[in-house]
Amino acid sequence: MPGIAGIYLNNNGEAKKYCNLMLHELDHQKNGSIDLHNDVDQGFCSGIIQHDFAPLKNQPFISKDLESCVLVDGEFYPAKDTNRICNDFVNYMSRQGFEGLNNISGIFSAVGFNKRKKQIRLVSDKFGLKPLYYSKIPSGFAFASEIKALLKVEGISKEINPQAFSDFFHFGFTFGIKTLFNNIHLLTPGTALIFDIESNSFAKEQYFKLESLFASNGEYDTDISLNDVADTFIQAVENRIDDVSQMGISLSGGLDSRAILAAMQDKANGISSYTLGLSGCHDEKLADQMSKIAGTDHTMLELGAEYLDDFKSMAQTLIYFSDGLYHPHESTEKLALDYFKKASFKYLFRGHGGEIAKASLAYPIQVDRSVKSITKMEGVLSFIGNSANLVSRDLEFKNLFRPEFLSSMNKGWNKSLHDTADDIDIDLAPEDLCIYFYIQEWVRRQVVSSLSIFRSRVEIRLPYLDEYFLSALLKMPVEQRYSGEVQKKIVENCMPKLTRISDSNTGAPLDASKFRLFLTDKFNSAMRRISLPGFRHYTEYEKWQRNQFKEGIEKIIFDERTLDRNIYNPDGLKNAFDNHMSGKKNYAHLLGTVSGLELWFRMFVD
Repeated sequence: MPGIAGIYLNNNGEAKKYCNLMLHELDHQKNGSIDLHNDVDQGFCSGIIQHDFAPLKNQPFISKDLESCVLVDGEFYPAKDTNRICNDFVNYMSRQGFEGLNNISGIFSAVGFNKRKKQIRLVSDKFGLKPLYYSKIPSGFAFASEIKALLKVEGISKEINPQAFSDFFHFGFTFGIKTLFNNIHLLTPGTALIFDIESNSFAKEQYFKLESLFASNGEYDTDISLNDVADTFIQAVENRIDDVSQMGISLSGGLDSRAILAAMQDKANGISSYTLGLSGCHDEKLADQMSKIAGTDHTMLELGAEYLDDFKSMAQTLIYFSDGLYHPHESTEKLALDYFKKASFKYLFRGHGGEIAKASLAYPIQVDRSVKSITKMEGVLSFIGNSANLVSRDLEFKNLFRPEFLSSMNKGWNKSLHDTADDIDIDLAPEDLCIYFYIQEWVRRQVVSSLSIFRSRVEIRLPYLDEYFLSALLKMPVEQRYSGEVQKKIVENCMPKLTRISDSNTGAPLDASKFRLFLTDKFNSAMRRISLPGFRHYTEYEKWQRNQFKEGIEKIIFDERTLDRNIYNPDGLKNAFDNHMSGKKNYAHLLGTVSGLELWFRMFVD
């Protein structure tokens, strides 16, 4: 994917060498162009890699003058005002205070080098959707868009972070600024990290805080209507459209991508769309119906038997492009990558974040109505911790890990969860605290790491993570954003014919009565359980694990290299493997995580 990298070294002239090494590591297709800024006198070098698929490659990503240099990886919205916004951004980064960045909307990470002040400034967007990693080294400071690039720098430690492992084995991702490496960190959302060369020290300045979008203490604005929120979403989609001929959309049978399609209105006609899944899945049928109404050029990507032939190769692809932060789960991304090589579009609309607008369906939190009655923060955190335990499930860590590794995890995932809560400046209603966690941690760490795989081929547009839409949405009473009311209103207002098509999650059209919805939901669930063609789920990862992937997983997790790391209790791991493969338990996430982490060790550590 396009990316930036840079390094400051205080005791030798090798900054340019290491910067080049990092940038070449970011060039996955080996055909990108590199623009380098090298200041030999200051010991600083930074650069940006650009690919021909990036739709914004003609934007002024780089600004240089006698006093400063600013490099931006990403895009600003509205897309049609990019040049003006870029100029404003450069002014904030190089001359004015960072608080001005609060006026900038987009997905980006950036570096600014101020020669007069002798400062390196790293900046992330408001939701941390374009990762930027950094590390302090004995002779200076380095940063890059991917961890694998940082590992090209001599002096970057590969010491693992046990607390990050604890996060991974509970939630399936790491929290906060942690990575799997102890001394490599992820830049906090909405933050400027300032490295002062003369004092060899860091300072942080946060120009945006997520909680500013929420209603304090549940004091919602009852004047905000569903139509108001729908209008802000339609504008969010419009702001992300520039060249329609290079636009694509991923369609499923649910609500999120359907609302994006509807919000495109006439501009959807003729664009590329695709659906990925098993032959005869519910999404295939429903997305095809939506495509015909909207007039898109639709493709069905079938998960055939040949895709399941080599678990290790598929898993290595996910590990490589996500820096080891996204592990085999539904495992469909490699098929999408193959399709992107020949697809006509260069930027892709995705429905990630749509769960924010339907609190009860915000997997894995899925806020039920009982949460509203929880009166103490500790109770809400307990609910989140239990709901989001996707990996270890009912297994105790003491049975899964060796005692010495377990003790190194400190207080582990529970401390990470509490640290997130401690950073919130206002009192949030229990339901909103759950949604805050979903955006701040799940979206920023799990979703973004999965999208890093896609970004090796296309750019991604995420209208549900538009700050103006979220500000209107999250200040509206929870009861009006509980189970897809917002998406239904968008579809109803923009492309009403789409309301007649069933929702793959319920089996009922969007305008169904409560009684019909109850009946079809039961029927739909029963048909999905028996994998009836036309109703089956788009992926069957648990089934694949127990059949096609079994031998590959077994070879990885019980290999001598895996067990010699002294992390796992072999008996506990074998017990989990046997129980899963026999169908007694569902440890799909666990086995995917163990496999993924071992491949990460081999690719990034060994």
